[in-house]
Amino acid sequence: MQSDNPIIRFFTWWNGAMADPDQLLAEGFGAHFAPDAQLIVNGNVRATSLAEMAVHYRAIADRLDLVEMVLPVEEEFTTDSRAFVHCRTRAELDNTKNAEEAMAYAVVDGDRMRLLRVVSLSV
Repeated sequence: MQSDNPIIRFFTWWNGAMADPDQLLAEGFGAHFAPDAQLIVNGNVRATSLAEMAVHYRAIADRLDLVEMVLPVEEEFTTDSRAFVHCRTRAELDNTKNAEEAMAYAVVDGDRMRLLRVVSLSV
């Protein structure tokens, strides 16, 4: 999915990588994030480097049968230095389906994110 929004570009890559966790490498995250980028989810720092992002998302992929961002997102906007999405996530484990709704914003430098902050809730 082509987009000017760096969060959507990341989610597009992320969907493929979560389906094939061998793609969850620091180098893959480097196409979307600055080397020292922070990932904050529901107020908790999950990663402060590309390597930590790879570990964080690999752990999620390993414990679920399916996880994906629903694309297209509900709403989104992009400026030179910020991006925002209102999105949904689907997950499945042992035939139990879960869904989340989230708001996320990014601080952007060039075409890569320096910060991705996500606030989500189960729906």
